[in-house]
Amino acid sequence: MGSIADSDKVQIYLKGWIARETQCPVQKAFSYLESSLSICSGFQIKISRNQDLSNCLLLPRWEKFTSALAVDLLKDMPIDSAVVPFLLKFVEPEWKNKEWPQDYEAFNYFTNRDICQFPDDVDDTSLCTLALYDHGKMRRDVFNRIVERVLSNTVKESGVIQTYLPPQGSEGRMNRVCCAVCCNAMRLIYAAGMRTRAPKTEEYLLRTLETRAYINHIEFYSVPDIFLYFLSMAVVRSKEARDLFLDKLTSNLLDRAKDSEKQSILASAYRILAAEALGLLNIPSFASNLESDVRRIRETQLSDGSWPNDEMMHTNRMRLYYGSEVVTTLHAARALKVTEFMLV
Repeated sequence: MGSIADSDKVQIYLKGWIARETQCPVQKAFSYLESSLSICSGFQIKISRNQDLSNCLLLPRWEKFTSALAVDLLKDMPIDSAVVPFLLKFVEPEWKNKEWPQDYEAFNYFTNRDICQFPDDVDDTSLCTLALYDHGKMRRDVFNRIVERVLSNTVKESGVIQTYLPPQGSEGRMNRVCCAVCCNAMRLIYAAGMRTRAPKTEEYLLRTLETRAYINHIEFYSVPDIFLYFLSMAVVRSKEARDLFLDKLTSNLLDRAKDSEKQSILASAYRILAAEALGLLNIPSFASNLESDVRRIRETQLSDGSWPNDEMMHTNRMRLYYGSEVVTTLHAARALKVTEFMLV
C-alpha cells in the first residue's frame, strides 16, 4: 500500500477535532469525517449480531468497500484535499511492483484478499475500479480488462450479471443476483461505453424498477432506496440509459419520499443523493417533495457533527448487520451539503 506523510495524517485529524465546536452543520459533518479517518485503515464499517447495531465491532480484517464508497461521496465536498488521495491508498490493490499484475481483474471486499476465504465480487470490483480509474490511478487497458471480466460473469440461463466472481468457493454463492450489485456493474459498463454488451442486465434493472421488487428484497443491502441511488449514479454515465430510466426513477423517488418519516436516515440520504445525481434537485417542483427528507437529515445530526449508526447491509447466512456512524455520516453529510439551499 502507498503511504501518506505522517504530518498530513496528523493535520487531517487535528483539523477536524479542533474546529467542530465553532462550525456550521455542514462544516461540522465533514470535520467529523476528517477526525474519524483511521491512519491504518481509512474508513471502516462495523458489524453486529443485533439489527439495532448495538454492541458493534470492527471487522477482524480491514475492508475496501467503505473507503471506495467514501471516495465517491466526498467528490467536490468541503473536506481536506488530502483525504481522498489518502483513501485511494486503501482501495488500491497491494502489490510489490508499481505495475498492475496482468492477471488482476477483480477486487475483494477485504483489503488483503490472500488471507480471506471470501471470493472476489462484482460489487467491490465495480466500485473500486471506478474510484481508481476516475482519479487517474488505473490505466485504460487495465480498466477494460476488468470490465470484460464483469461482462463475462453472467448467469447462464438469464444472461444477468451475477454477484460473485469465480471461483465462488461454494455452490451457495453461484448464480446469486442482486439488483443493487447489478446497478454498480452497469455503472462500470456505462463508463466503459459498453452498454450494448449487457442488455439482459439492463432489462433486469428496468423490470425491477417497474415492478418495484427492490422494495421487498435486495440480496445484501438493507435499505430499498439504495437501489434508486446506485441506479441513478449508473445511468448518468450513459445518455441512452438516462433517457430510458429517468421517468421511472423520478416516479419511484417521489413515491418512496411520501413515507419518509417511517424510514431510516440512510433512506432519506439515498433519495436526496439520487435526485442530485439526476439533476432533479434543481427542479423546484420535484425538490419540494423531498423537504421531509431534508428535515430528517438536518434534525438527526448529532452535536459532534455525525449521524447515528444506521443499518446499511446484512448477510443472509449468519444474519449479521453492517453499519457505522461514519457510513451514515458519509451519506448524510453529502445530502446536507447539496440541499443547503432548501428550507432556508
